[in-house]
Amino acid sequence: MEQVGKKAFRQRAEELGTRWHRDFAPRLRAGSALSNEVLDLYNSGFTRLIKLSAPNNSRKGYFDAIDSLVRPFRDDLIIPAQQGVLEKAPPSAFNSFFTSLSNQDENEYLSEAIACAQAGYLRAAAVLGWSAAIDRIHRKIEAIGIGNFNVTSAQMASQKIGRFKRFNQVQNISSLSELREVFDNIMRGWWGNPCGFKSRLRHHRNT
Repeated sequence: MEQVGKKAFRQRAEELGTRWHRDFAPRLRAGSALSNEVLDLYNSGFTRLIKLSAPNNSRKGYFDAIDSLVRPFRDDLIIPAQQGVLEKAPPSAFNSFFTSLSNQDENEYLSEAIACAQAGYLRAAAVLGWSAAIDRIHRKIEAIGIGNFNVTSAQMASQKIGRFKRFNQVQNISSLSELREVFDNIMRGWWGNPCGFKSRLRHHRNT
């Protein structure tokens, strides 16, 4: 099987793959409507091209790798770009909502959660959104008063019927740091982690 021995050709293949990952893929991931599935296919193809740039790989391997990239390139990227299909969706109602938030950390959490969702990273979006929601609950409890939280937890734990009948943990905390530790344990025991509650949701749908 004929091998590619010219160093200049191998360097060119490596540069092409590197440039895709360095200059194009991040911009398409963050600033276009290109699906993750299509982008991942090109990422795999250009990664393969980089691997082939090592010495003594076959000419056929290069041809196959380049063909897999060039053949769909016009339909996947050139034509959609000319049609404006790859342009990112216009700002949603969430954008104006985020600007109205007084807490900068919460704003950044939720903005990043939406960006992850738009890019197809749904689990990351769930974690960031969950973090923002829990942080707001913590700050609300602190504003109402941690003493009131302790009293309310005792009242809830005493209920044998109704929506809080499963809640049986009386709390006696004195600081926000204690609240965060206790609250996280309660939420994990009740719902689990934000990416692992599908089975519980299925149970509720079926009952």
